[in-house]
Amino acid sequence: MASEHEAQTSVEETANETTLMLLSMLGGVGIFAMVIALGVGVVWADADSGLIGLFVMIGAALLAVSVGGWVIVTRPYENFDDITVANYHGHHHDDDHDIPEEIIDGPGETNVDHEIRT
Repeated sequence: MASEHEAQTSVEETANETTLMLLSMLGGVGIFAMVIALGVGVVWADADSGLIGLFVMIGAALLAVSVGGWVIVTRPYENFDDITVANYHGHHHDDDHDIPEEIIDGPGETNVDHEIRT
């Protein structure tokens, strides 16, 4: 049986996923409204420019609200990587790698001094 902490975490994750889905739909509706308004303005010669501008502004407001909501829900400013702190990436730089002689001095080449970093 799941512990109380695991159940609480899954409820919070589900709520965040639902909220993010609704915010993305809101942003999509905003983009859709702007594209349709601009398309009508281009195709229809007698279109009311004030009404088209209103739909573009409503779409931009919906998009801004969805982006603001995303920032509030996900808090991306708390998850920046610090590039001054090294993270383990799966490769050990301390290992001595055996480099075959044919790689150092290719076939048919004369012996040239190569600096090999260890």
